[in-house]
Amino acid sequence: MKKLYDIRWKIDALLILILLPLIGVMAFGKPTIDYLEFPPVTRYVEHASFSWFAFLALAVIILTVVVPVVMRIMSSNRQIANCSGDEYGAGRSKTNYPFPWWGWLGLALTGVTWFMAWTRFSWFNSLQVFTFTPMWLGYILVVNALTYKRTKHCMLRDRPGFLVLLFLISAVFWWYFEYLNRFVQNWYYEGIGTLSRLQYFFFATLPFSTVLPAVLGTRELLESFSRISAGMDDFIKIRSAHPKVLAWLALIVFSLSLAMIGIWPDYLFPLLWVSPLCVITSLQSIRGEKNIFSDIMNGRWKNIYLLALSGLVCGIFWELWNYQSLAKWIYTVPFVNRFRVFEMPILGFAGYLPFGLECAVVADVVTRTREKSEKELGLMELTRPGYATICKYVNGVILACLGVYFFLAPGVIVMRDLSDPNIRGEGIPRIAWRLHKDLTPRYERWARQRIESGKAGHLNLYDVPSTEWPMFGSVYYLWATEALQKAWEKDHSLSIEEPRVYARKTIEAAIDLITDPIHHVWVKTHWGKDYMHTENVFFRSLIIAGCTSYENLVGDGKHAALLRDQIDTLAAELDASPHGVLEDYPGECYPIDILAAIACIQRADKALGADHSNFIYRSVRAFEGDMLDKRGLIPYLMNDDTAEHLGPSRGVGNSYTLIFAPELWLDKAEEWYKLYEKYFWQETWWAAGFREYPRNVDSEFSDYMSFRLFYDVDAGPIVAGFSPAANAFGLAAAKANGRLDHAYTIGTQVLSATWPLPNGSLLGPQILSSRQHAPYLGEACLLFFFTQQPHSSAKIITGGHKPGSVYIGLLFYFGAGLIILLAALRGVRKWKRNIDKILIPYQTFQCSAWVILLFVSLILIGLGYTGTGMLIIVISQFLPQIELKTN
Repeated sequence: MKKLYDIRWKIDALLILILLPLIGVMAFGKPTIDYLEFPPVTRYVEHASFSWFAFLALAVIILTVVVPVVMRIMSSNRQIANCSGDEYGAGRSKTNYPFPWWGWLGLALTGVTWFMAWTRFSWFNSLQVFTFTPMWLGYILVVNALTYKRTKHCMLRDRPGFLVLLFLISAVFWWYFEYLNRFVQNWYYEGIGTLSRLQYFFFATLPFSTVLPAVLGTRELLESFSRISAGMDDFIKIRSAHPKVLAWLALIVFSLSLAMIGIWPDYLFPLLWVSPLCVITSLQSIRGEKNIFSDIMNGRWKNIYLLALSGLVCGIFWELWNYQSLAKWIYTVPFVNRFRVFEMPILGFAGYLPFGLECAVVADVVTRTREKSEKELGLMELTRPGYATICKYVNGVILACLGVYFFLAPGVIVMRDLSDPNIRGEGIPRIAWRLHKDLTPRYERWARQRIESGKAGHLNLYDVPSTEWPMFGSVYYLWATEALQKAWEKDHSLSIEEPRVYARKTIEAAIDLITDPIHHVWVKTHWGKDYMHTENVFFRSLIIAGCTSYENLVGDGKHAALLRDQIDTLAAELDASPHGVLEDYPGECYPIDILAAIACIQRADKALGADHSNFIYRSVRAFEGDMLDKRGLIPYLMNDDTAEHLGPSRGVGNSYTLIFAPELWLDKAEEWYKLYEKYFWQETWWAAGFREYPRNVDSEFSDYMSFRLFYDVDAGPIVAGFSPAANAFGLAAAKANGRLDHAYTIGTQVLSATWPLPNGSLLGPQILSSRQHAPYLGEACLLFFFTQQPHSSAKIITGGHKPGSVYIGLLFYFGAGLIILLAALRGVRKWKRNIDKILIPYQTFQCSAWVILLFVSLILIGLGYTGTGMLIIVISQFLPQIELKTN
């Protein structure tokens, strides 16, 4: 039972540290989804302004702790100097060992990456955001090398396995503080709004993994300097007559502080750095275990002091190297956010003192648990299988169901969709009708919740997924619904009920989101109060597109006045501009959005019976002559005043414009499509489609290109030149221009990547969407792409083929599904075959934990947190753990 008790207190600690902040905000009615956003981009905590009273009060508290320690060390050093007669000798190591070669490597690594992090060479831009991790790896090598030079001992040489383990623990450790920061928002990272969840997790975990090795390595180095900690082995003795009562009191106080940290973030933010430390050490004291504060009862403060100092030393380097880095964090601290040293308010450095202690406590708890597990293996409570057999069999069934649901069934659905003749022809494929009926109720619920939450009024101004994507997705949904309605009017057999009838509530929800003033805050911030009549082309085109579709589908004139105002004013403003183009955002003009806006105006004319044909005839000036690039295609970015090209023609831009170009100027659309095919179409054995950039891009765009060679917020991840956006939009462009050969080739690849689930949703697009702000954007986009039809006058070209990626996708679905099924069957058979040899450590506890995990997962799935719920189900598969009898 001792082993079980040892495990249970750690579980208690995890539950307190993780759940209490969430329980606090839930109890006060705050939306928990804000605190679970990933990546964290929304700014929902409004911090108090600077206060001299708070600044001075906090400074006094910090100095009260720090000054006695500094005075003790100074007085002890004077005594040492007087006794030794050597002011410096007592602080030196008696023997100096050679500085190891890997120390020089660390110095070079840190020096080079520091230099590259603080410079801005265009050729290095795409790698500059990754300099933080190698800089700290170099630091870790250097502190270990210096420790070795002074003592002939260091973690790297003496305990390499422990050092590697620290990297793993550290990654999880700092992610916890990122989680706590959700409740106070004292810092945020620049530029993460353009990253997918997987990219953000990967890019952040690497530097997070260096925290514990750096702090504990620094502690070893500082300990080799006796002068630094002189006098701290015989300092103030702090004893308590009732240590367990004090521990319980501390546990209650700091647990409450964690629960309330999201309710009063301005007042409790300092406890973010103190509460986890005190919760863990309180639980250790209650159990009668020695903890990091035990030695101070006898006046031995050296370990605490060195750890706190190590945290501060590393903190100074963290802030220093963050200062001029491209990928950096910014502080927003209430009351004391002044007098910055680098990016950190000066009093904020005090947080590194308890943080150093926390690093040691967490490392000690984890590594001590590992050592005990190895030493006490023979002392565990072992029993024959009972309830564990039920767990194992149920796990087998769950695993088999997961294999069928997530892999085999999707493979069958993809094969059925690939056989649809409308994928190769002009009609709308079955997947579009199926997806529309499944997406419609989900989109309505989300849109209504989004509007009611008001979160759109508190977004990062430059975060594209949170600002643009909700409106863009709503327009796509309306466009697709309009296309399906037109198809149904020609052939009633396509659907039992007409789309605009069964989707009426979702149509209303989508247009309400598009016209919602709260969802306009981001552009209003950019353009001011008159944002609806000041350039702002992309946003105004969304308003026009959404209102036009609404009028075509519903026709009640509800938004007719707004629509007429927008087409009249935008057309007049574009017509009066020097080159026929305007800005989307201040300083940013995207000609591709201008062309789409002109098409939206023409569509609105048909809906309202208006006439802007003269404007549309003149607007072609923005897409002729020098306005085009040297290949004859529309540039992605330009200066609207001078018509200077600032960004090259791109795949996503060409695909987007070619969806609308046939409606405006069919001859130009045919010419542009041929040029697009000539310079951007790419065939490989495994994939075929449009590149994001042509193979040779002019050197004048090197600064623009440097950040976008592998990923771009508009294009998505760029692999071997291909981007998802260029080909997803390219599917619609190919259909609109009658290139059914390209549409088939691209469409089969898109289908194989959709990852359709039996419940009707598409997992692939959901993964690429923003779970927090636009969870259904990907599905709405695909719905729009698959519903596009060739222009009535377009020349039809058929053909196309299935590239290798289609077969790779099918192999993934069926291969993974069969492997999981075989694993489930093998696991059950192996259990049954070895039943007489199996012993279960703490069977009741393990089975109880298994039941709890499954129960929690079902609750989370029911609440809509499907991904988290499925992850917990996967974790439950590792229970129960077993031992096999050896004789």
